Amino acid sequence: MSLVSSGKGWIYGDEKQAQWTQVLYGNKYRFQNPLLQNCRHTKALAEFLGIEHSKIHSVVMFWNECEFKTPMPPNVLDRGYTAHIK
Repeated sequence: MSLVSSGKGWIYGDEKQAQWTQVLYGNKYRFQNPLLQNCRHTKALAEFLGIEHSKIHSVVMFWNECEFKTPMPPNVLDRGYTAHIK
């Protein structure tokens, strides 16, 4: 699970974009796509553990107050992570 602490403001992003955008109080900030970053982490973990990558499920959680302004895949959350994991 990747935890994104800068989850305030509006979040714009696409699964395949290298960077996403956060708009906070009229200022725009670019940050690395957490889905792509998490994918690299889970691949490294699978290799280290000697298991298939498909056995690891990626979840990206934005903490704080944010609003997604573009459609997000089901594994990108701003609330309800406990229910998602269960």
